Amino acid sequence: AGIVPAIVNYVVLRILRPYTEARQRRLSLEMARKLVRARAAAALQRTVLARVAESVRESEQKAFGLVILCARYGVELHRKYDWRPVAAPSGIEEEQSSRTRSPSDWDEESPENSKSNGQRTTEGARNNEYLEHPRNIDVTDQLQFFVKNSELEIHAQSKSEILGFYNPCHGLNGAAPLLKIRYQLASWVYEITFNDFDPVELPSPRAMLIGNVASQPMVQWENM
Repeated sequence: AGIVPAIVNYVVLRILRPYTEARQRRLSLEMARKLVRARAAAALQRTVLARVAESVRESEQKAFGLVILCARYGVELHRKYDWRPVAAPSGIEEEQSSRTRSPSDWDEESPENSKSNGQRTTEGARNNEYLEHPRNIDVTDQLQFFVKNSELEIHAQSKSEILGFYNPCHGLNGAAPLLKIRYQLASWVYEITFNDFDPVELPSPRAMLIGNVASQPMVQWENM
């Protein structure tokens, strides 16, 4: 009576489970590669938009209009990331998953692997790359680009479809990105957060007033 359950357990643990884990690693690797490509495309678009955004910002400042001080899109919006590249994921993990490991492979790292990992870490630091994908992106210039006559209007859509945007948390346990904006109108500073598919209209009556640049000149309002 116990033979059949034992066989089923053997099949699941020895055959199906390693296959499922290897497949999940391949999917994760492909997702990481897609994010790197999306980031590179968005960074290029941002570079182009930034040239016009600076001109728009100067015009709005002179008119005491709408100036985007800081804006982030993604998750963990209290953390600040710049637009440096992300180290491209390699296929090492996928290749290693296809070979049989002995217990010692899991328990300790060989000197060769340790040296290789150290080289990758050092190389990442030397090339000024993120070794893990950032959880959000700076979209200050992208939004300033779309400001016209002291107003910003973006129709209801995923913000990842906007020029210079991409979803940095795509595939991150189903996390939904948010858009947080801090903006200045005249001398007043406001802050507001939108869900991914919310329409964006600034100035907004829902925005929270957080300060005044004239009465608080020492505050660095660009640091959200």
